[in-house]
Amino acid sequence: MMIAMNITSNFRICNRTTLKRMPMTMNRIKHSFSIATNCNSAKTTRRNTASALLHDNPCQDTERYEQDPFLAPSVEMVKEVADSIRSNVREYTRHHKLKLVGITAAQNLSKSKNFVVDQGADTYSECISRTCEEDGIEYEAWRVMGETMSTAHLQMQTLIQRANHLMDIDGVLVYYPLFNKPLILGVQDDDDDDIATHKWDVEGLCSEYHSRKKFRDQSLYVDRYDGFSPLDAKGVQDNSSIFPCTALAVVRILKRCLGNTEYDSEKPIGRRLEGVTVTIFNRSQIVGRPLASLLANDGACVYSVDEHSVVMIKPGVVWNRCFLMKKDIRSCVEKSSIIVTGVPSSTFRIPTGWIKPNSTVVNVASEPNIDVNELAKIPGIQYIPAVGKVTVALLEHNLVQLHKKKCCS
Repeated sequence: MMIAMNITSNFRICNRTTLKRMPMTMNRIKHSFSIATNCNSAKTTRRNTASALLHDNPCQDTERYEQDPFLAPSVEMVKEVADSIRSNVREYTRHHKLKLVGITAAQNLSKSKNFVVDQGADTYSECISRTCEEDGIEYEAWRVMGETMSTAHLQMQTLIQRANHLMDIDGVLVYYPLFNKPLILGVQDDDDDDIATHKWDVEGLCSEYHSRKKFRDQSLYVDRYDGFSPLDAKGVQDNSSIFPCTALAVVRILKRCLGNTEYDSEKPIGRRLEGVTVTIFNRSQIVGRPLASLLANDGACVYSVDEHSVVMIKPGVVWNRCFLMKKDIRSCVEKSSIIVTGVPSSTFRIPTGWIKPNSTVVNVASEPNIDVNELAKIPGIQYIPAVGKVTVALLEHNLVQLHKKKCCS
C-alpha cells in the first residue's frame, strides 16, 4: 500500500581518508556505508533526510546527464523504458478512472503552530502528482501532522485504515522516512497483521506480496516481462504479484540494456540470467532484498552487501551468509558483471579498480557511489546514473495492475 522512496538507513559514514586506509572487508564495512541518523547539524539532517527519501528523484534536472557523452545513451534508454510503460498506462486510463493517494508527514517540534515539513517528501509528491496528471490518474495528497513519532504512527495507521475502506481509491503510497526515521509504517502492526490491505498496495510491501516465503517462490517472485516485446502485445505476460517499484525498475532497465549473452529472453522464465553474477550494495526491505530475489529467481547469482555481512543468493533464492575469510566485498565485485549501488551517502565509494570491463553499473542512490569520471575510463562500461523515471512509471503500472485485480474480483 505504499511506495517507500528510501534506502535503508542503518549504514554508517566515514570520511574518504579512512576509506582509503581500510580494506573493504566485513569487519570494516560498518564504518564505510549508510546514512547517519544522528547528524551534527540541522542542515545535515535535512540533507540526509532528503537523500534517504529521494534516493533517485525522477524530477531532478537530467540535462547535465544528457550533455555528457558517457551518460547520455543510458539516460535516453531509461527514458524510453519509462515512456513505454507510461504509454500503456495512458491507454488504460482512457477507459478507466484511477485514483492514487500519497501520504506525507509534518512534525511540530516546538509544540507551536509551526510544523516542519519534509521538503524531500513534498518534492517527490509534487513530481508524482504531475506525472499522474499527465497520464490520466487522479492524485490526492494526505498529510500526517504529528507532534511525536508515536502520535504520527497512530495517525498514519488511521489514515491507512481509512483508505482501506474507501472504494474510490485504487492505491496508496507512503513517503519515507518519517521525521528522519526510516520506519516502514503500514506494512505490519505489532501483532504482525497487515495494516494495509493488499488491494491498494502499489509498492508490494504487505505480506500478500512481500515475505521470505514469497521471495523464495521462483514461480511467483520473478518478472515475467521479457524486456523487449510491446507491453500491450498479444501473449505478453503480466506479473501475478506486485513488486516494489525501484527494485522492478532496475530489473526492467537491465533487461533493456544487457546483451543476449547475459539476458537471454529465449530461455524459460527462471533461467534468463543464468551465468550472470550481480553485487547489490543494499539489503533494505524496500529495494535490496526484493531486487536480489527478482534477479536470483531468474537465474542470477547475487551477492547482497550491507553493513553486517555479504549474503550470496542463488537461483531459487537460497540465502547463504558468506564468511569473511571466504568472501570479501572486493572479490564479489570483481566477479560481477552487474553492480547495483544504493548507499545514500556522498562519502561512500566503490573503488573503480574492482570493476571489470564491459560491466553494467546501476545507481539507485541520491549520490553516485562511484567515481563516474574514473568509471568512464573502463572499456565497455555501461553506467545507469538514475532509475527514478522508470520507478514512477512502474508505480503507475502497479496501480493499473491493482485496478485490474479489483475489477476481476
